[in-house]
Amino acid sequence: MTTQRSSLSTFLALALLCTVLPALNSCASSGKPADRSVEVSGRLTSEFEALGVNANAVSAAVDVLRGSVERQGIINRENVAVGDIDSAFKSFRKAVEGVRSSKKQLSSSRESLESSMDSYLARWDKDIASYESEDLRKRSQERRDDSLARFTRISEELTESGQRVDAYIARIGDLESALMNELTPGGVNALDGELTKAGEDSKQLGAVATQVAAKLREFVGSLRASTPATPNTPQP
Repeated sequence: MTTQRSSLSTFLALALLCTVLPALNSCASSGKPADRSVEVSGRLTSEFEALGVNANAVSAAVDVLRGSVERQGIINRENVAVGDIDSAFKSFRKAVEGVRSSKKQLSSSRESLESSMDSYLARWDKDIASYESEDLRKRSQERRDDSLARFTRISEELTESGQRVDAYIARIGDLESALMNELTPGGVNALDGELTKAGEDSKQLGAVATQVAAKLREFVGSLRASTPATPNTPQP
């Protein structure tokens, strides 16, 4: 008798599981196919905005560091400290680390975007292949190809900006190491040309980051308007 009750309980549990799983799967697949790509693109937009803020912070810290040294001293025309060099250098390093952190986040989010777009377009291809209407297939294929073209353009922007950030970080890292070796008025003054260039590069990177963020916002808008056509979805 006990064995029969145990078997019945197992059967009922399995039956309930078979009923619940399809419902869960249905919930998991709800929403537009592009939603994941929209989410990741939005995150990338915020991260590029943060990169711009961090790059501009490096530029400001460079100005403070350069300003902490009087290039022609009063006595024997030597380089003298007129500000807190140590504090200025700490602010500089903190700002540089902010750029490095932004770079890591951007790399991770870009991989997520590529993965989500691959899945999105693959599902769209599958839907197109299932349509019986030739006209629907044609119009949906055109919209799909347009979405791919927009993604290709933004992907190229991300590649170019990523390379630019990598080169910037390499240069700023060299300067950081050089300053650590001789954080004195004379040492800072000897690197004044490199510091000036670093400040200019930082401003340029900040501008580029802001531009890419704007293009990503446009891309997000295009994704929201690119829901794949289905037989039950009226076409504009």
